[in-house]
Amino acid sequence: GDFFYSPPSGFLALCSSNLPDTTLSPDQDEQATDYFNTVTYTGDGTSSNAITGVGFQPDWLWIKERSGAANHGIHDSSRVISGAEEVWYTNATNAANTGGAYISSFDSDGFTLNNNSSGNTNTDTYVAWNWKLNGGTTVSNGNGSITSTTQASTTAGISIVTWTGNFTDGASVGHGLGITPELVFIKNRDDTQGSVFNVNISTPSGPFRMNFNADAGDYGDFAYYNGTYTSNNIVFNNRHSA
Repeated sequence: GDFFYSPPSGFLALCSSNLPDTTLSPDQDEQATDYFNTVTYTGDGTSSNAITGVGFQPDWLWIKERSGAANHGIHDSSRVISGAEEVWYTNATNAANTGGAYISSFDSDGFTLNNNSSGNTNTDTYVAWNWKLNGGTTVSNGNGSITSTTQASTTAGISIVTWTGNFTDGASVGHGLGITPELVFIKNRDDTQGSVFNVNISTPSGPFRMNFNADAGDYGDFAYYNGTYTSNNIVFNNRHSA
């Protein structure tokens, strides 16, 4: 473009055409909306309310009622237990369960709801955040001292990891991303605990922990990690929730 003063040698104007291209961008075959999309819907109170318009079959689904008070419900296609979807609530301490699931299936363009009052009350309004990973296909991952089960999308940079803890300081689980993760959510699926909802963020001083279901600040060195993230795995201390 035209500049009032000549730009210095070796520099370019700050505009999209001068930025490096990314894996998901307008110039690529795949767009960000191919891996993440938000939809809103109105409940009908039935067990066959099919929500469409997502654009893909979601693998991680987060639902929240907008018109009233209800739990945040998280489902994913790695945790289908005996043919039933498993749900956990970010705002509560409940163990994960199948009896309270908001959905009955993940579909090619969205999902089908149960008649659960937290996700499908007649005339109530809801929002659903949808992520695509690998169509529910999981693999065994041995890149840690504990063998994990992973469903990863290296394109979108997101992975679902399940494992059985061993209460050992320095235990690790593979995540399947091939890059070092920056944001990690952990949920103990078996127990009811007040400190099981966590956001763990890698910072220059190491990871720290915050609870979804509490209003406290971060817990600093009380994080479930001992400070080690790698492109292959995450390392834990021996806290009971990991």
